[in-house]
Amino acid sequence: MDSRYVSAPETLWRQFGFKMHDQSHSIIRLALHDPDSRSIVFHPDHIYEAVTNADFSDSTLTQATDAQARQYLYHEIPRYYVISNKKKWQPRKRGGEKLIGWMLAVGKQEVERYFMRLMLLHVVGPTSFE
Repeated sequence: MDSRYVSAPETLWRQFGFKMHDQSHSIIRLALHDPDSRSIVFHPDHIYEAVTNADFSDSTLTQATDAQARQYLYHEIPRYYVISNKKKWQPRKRGGEKLIGWMLAVGKQEVERYFMRLMLLHVVGPTSFE
């Protein structure tokens, strides 16, 4: 049996035409990786093809921005720049006020990534891993 239960409050909410959910901000996931490591998503049956066809181009972390972007913290860049399909940061023309740049949380057991994340949260305009 395929069924769905609709409660009384949900019924009234829908009858009055209220929104069931809303999205106020967009979240952009920012890459956070070591200099010589990148993530590859693959199917277990096609490991060789995934490695040979992997796109090791620049990520959001390693893609250079112009000199003007060096006044922002890493998580603030999506407000003022947009990343294209070719993973190139370009100045945003409109709509950046409702964007959140999000970096994954990193545990202290990953020492290098942990301190790199801390640095990116507090240092303005870093230009390299060094």
